[in-house]
Amino acid sequence: MKTKELCIHGLMIALVTVCTMVFQIPVSATQGYVHLGDSMILLVGVFFGARYGMVAGGIGSALADVLARLHPAQAAEQNSTQGVICWRLLLALHGWYSATLSAAVF
Repeated sequence: MKTKELCIHGLMIALVTVCTMVFQIPVSATQGYVHLGDSMILLVGVFFGARYGMVAGGIGSALADVLARLHPAQAAEQNSTQGVICWRLLLALHGWYSATLSAAVF
């Protein structure tokens, strides 16, 4: 991995962590919260690719949960799943976008 890629990964992880921790709206029914971290994960994936979105989603959300005093094992389980979901969603969107673009051009 090149230095530039490592720096971008680190910045995107930090962006997801900050957006998850700072902008929280409590949801009393689930004892959880709604946050902007998920939208940042998708934006990172759209602008930088599925791999960057997966890393930012998995590590950034886990880091936010650990900093919010959630048990580290629980944070790792939840957010590794979130990273994989982001990966699959972004690959599906990329495939749909490529097919739509090629159909429109030809």
